[in-house]
Amino acid sequence: MINFFRKIRKKLADDNKPLKYARYAIGEIILIVTNVIVLVLLTTFFGWTLVACSSNQVNKSSKIDIPAELSEYIHEIEVQAIYGGQADISIEEIEENIYKLDATLLLDKDIDTQGWALTISPEFTANFHWAPHLTPGDDYIIADHVFRAPALISASGDKILTLIPDLDKRAKSDYRWYMDLDAQKNKMVMGISDYLVKEHVLFKKAEQTTLKAGEIEISFYLLVDDAKEAIRNPWRKPLSFMWRKYGKLLSDKGEPLNGSMEPYVAHTYNWAFNTWKDAVWHPDY
Repeated sequence: MINFFRKIRKKLADDNKPLKYARYAIGEIILIVTNVIVLVLLTTFFGWTLVACSSNQVNKSSKIDIPAELSEYIHEIEVQAIYGGQADISIEEIEENIYKLDATLLLDKDIDTQGWALTISPEFTANFHWAPHLTPGDDYIIADHVFRAPALISASGDKILTLIPDLDKRAKSDYRWYMDLDAQKNKMVMGISDYLVKEHVLFKKAEQTTLKAGEIEISFYLLVDDAKEAIRNPWRKPLSFMWRKYGKLLSDKGEPLNGSMEPYVAHTYNWAFNTWKDAVWHPDY
């Protein structure tokens, strides 16, 4: 169809008929505008949904205001916009250098899309990145199936930023959560999406996720620090936080095991340093 109109324009131009060409051009503009108006009316009054465009052309990411005390660690937080949805974001400091971000998406109807996500860009250029699972390509994600002690860590020589999902909120959610870390672009991602199991223990986002009408929530913690010890040992603070937040509460109730952990610790050390020693430990280390 496009080639058909292009041939008409070319012929009128080659024949040197400017008046006819102008009339034709005006008519083509009117036709395009009319088509757009009809599409808008159908979408507005008959509830048609632009599914093919809902996750690409229609959606526009928005940026939220960063609290002043976080601005030296976080450059921006992008919230993926969902067609027909409204997002509400709050950030609260719950402890010194530990912040809680709660994101709520309100939908007035079901929508098929590629999921919903928030993307965090550190203010600093990180030279250390850590993620709890492999993501060998752009389509791969860290699915909640492997949320054991989940955290994303980015650090430079003088700053460190850690993202930890709210596992309590995840346990109550009807959706599958995921994380991702793009070291090359210096970005952390926390989102909702169905996923597929690929290559044994790897996960890919599904092409389509149905978000149901109502409230959809994502929550996570942001840990920041500029202390040399926190940067030298980037796992200590996240592990301490997760132990206080989740591990100790379960341990005090006798979960998952009621009894001494020493036999399990001894078994683990024997497995790591004796049974597998020759296979995994290099003599130079």
